[in-house]
Amino acid sequence: MFKKLSIVLVVTFSLSSCVAIFSSRYSKVNLSCPTPDVSIYSKGNLIGKGNITSKFKKKEVSQNLILKKEGYLDKNYSFNVQKKNPLRFVNLISIPTIYGPYICSGIDYSTGKKFQYNKNIVIPVMTPEPSKRTANQKYLQVNRASISIKKMDTLFVRYKNEKSFKAKKIDNVEFFNEDIRYEETSYNNTLTKFLKKYNFIDTTESIFPNYGNTSYIESAIEKVKFHSIAPKNAYAAHFINSSGEVLFAETQIKWIILDYYRVKLDSITITVTSDIFKLYEENENNEKDKKDNGNSGIVKALNNSVELSMVELLSKEKFKKLIEKPVEKIAFSKIKLKHEKYNSKSLNELIQASVTIKTGKDSHGSGFIISSDGYIVTNYHVVAGVGAKKVVVILNDGAKYDATIERTAPSCDLALLKVDAKSLPHMQIKSYKLKDLELGSDVSTIGTPKSVELGQSVAKGIVSGTRSPNENINYIQTNIAVNPGNSGGAFLDSKGNVIGVVTSKLVGYGVEGIAFAIPSNYIFDSLKLEY
Repeated sequence: MFKKLSIVLVVTFSLSSCVAIFSSRYSKVNLSCPTPDVSIYSKGNLIGKGNITSKFKKKEVSQNLILKKEGYLDKNYSFNVQKKNPLRFVNLISIPTIYGPYICSGIDYSTGKKFQYNKNIVIPVMTPEPSKRTANQKYLQVNRASISIKKMDTLFVRYKNEKSFKAKKIDNVEFFNEDIRYEETSYNNTLTKFLKKYNFIDTTESIFPNYGNTSYIESAIEKVKFHSIAPKNAYAAHFINSSGEVLFAETQIKWIILDYYRVKLDSITITVTSDIFKLYEENENNEKDKKDNGNSGIVKALNNSVELSMVELLSKEKFKKLIEKPVEKIAFSKIKLKHEKYNSKSLNELIQASVTIKTGKDSHGSGFIISSDGYIVTNYHVVAGVGAKKVVVILNDGAKYDATIERTAPSCDLALLKVDAKSLPHMQIKSYKLKDLELGSDVSTIGTPKSVELGQSVAKGIVSGTRSPNENINYIQTNIAVNPGNSGGAFLDSKGNVIGVVTSKLVGYGVEGIAFAIPSNYIFDSLKLEY
């Protein structure tokens, strides 16, 4: 009896499971792409070039391809099993054995042979690489990259299979439970690497970026809709421990372009559709890889969206115009400064002509009066972004004045303010150029470091160097300890003459005593002043 039963089972399996026994473990797939002569890679190996036919294991349920071609962005394309094997109908032969079809179906599922890939797959056209930065364009720095999405603007749309996706028959829609807000996200690195590849990042790591050669960009993912397509039979995928889902993202990204002083110039919103990725990557044992919190496809789709959006951004004429290097035309008429007869003054007296400039509740800088009728010099970056608003000037004696911004020279970081007052104490500007300076000579500065409560603080040091990073501007280097808030303060020689304007300092671990001032000849030349 046992021998007869064994024979029946063997015959049943042999006849009924034609899918498992006689069907190939592989599907032949014809791959093509409208972009000609692309190199197609699977699992890091080149499988062909151009339109090719290749075999893929059915049991793996989903495949991931990388397309490469010089002059184009690498393209990711994932696909999964979407057809049933026609040999599955032979399993009906096993009906007389009652349990035969169930047993054989289990075998078919475990081998992955019950389903197969579409015979013909057309991969979407590849995206051409953007042009590299030209000589008349500024370098770009990433000021901030963030995700700022309201929960109703983040969707995960699932489709049962490719046929349902093409017919727009949604199986399930998931909304996120709360708003998503992240600053300095992981795709910040993606953006920086992308800009570096196309020469928009200054790889010389110069310590002298400036208004004429550098702009900043910010990006924020505002809306995202993930489309996930399941294999033909999701149960089969889970049977062999693989989700088999592939997905892509429709992503809306807002780009904000700022000048070197972080003043917003404009914004551009772009919506892109990402490449297609596996929802989960499988490791070599064909098990779900849980790194990236199990959402590696989601992360890759977002990173890819950033790259594609950046390509489109770089191609827009509006953006190209915003990052052109400026040709600054000075059309100011001359201003003749009013001043009393000037004699050498002590620092104690010069403090009376030093001012604090408040531009907001928690922001301030320094400046100094240069005429008895209320003209004041400061840095452009102190008042950048203020626009038509008036700023408040605080004198050493506590008197406050509303000041208007008369003129600016962003390329050398200078600005001229005016208060409505008379007979004010003021400083004398001496037109110093780098060649006039003696290294090691004594210098001092007066300003408001860190807090308004520290207004008119005096610091001393020496001229420690002269720097000419480019043809447009020069700097005096000093070892004076300056701090945020000192910007725009007077830089004085030993006789109390203004020979420069404090503009910046180097900061960082192990860096101390390296600050810079703009030589005073720029005050006359750029702001068009004279005595």
